[in-house]
Amino acid sequence: MDGRIPATWEVVSAHAWGPPIGQPRRVPGGEVATFSLDSLRGSRRK
Repeated sequence: MDGRIPATWEVVSAHAWGPPIGQPRRVPGGEVATFSLDSLRGSRRK
């Protein structure tokens, strides 16, 4: 050996797209609407 340390590298990459916040998500058999808890807390009637 000439003083080198053997090394290997593994690179994993991913990318995803989704609908904007508050827009329905299409699933088989219909659409699913999701909302963040913060947006629901802000919409309470007083």
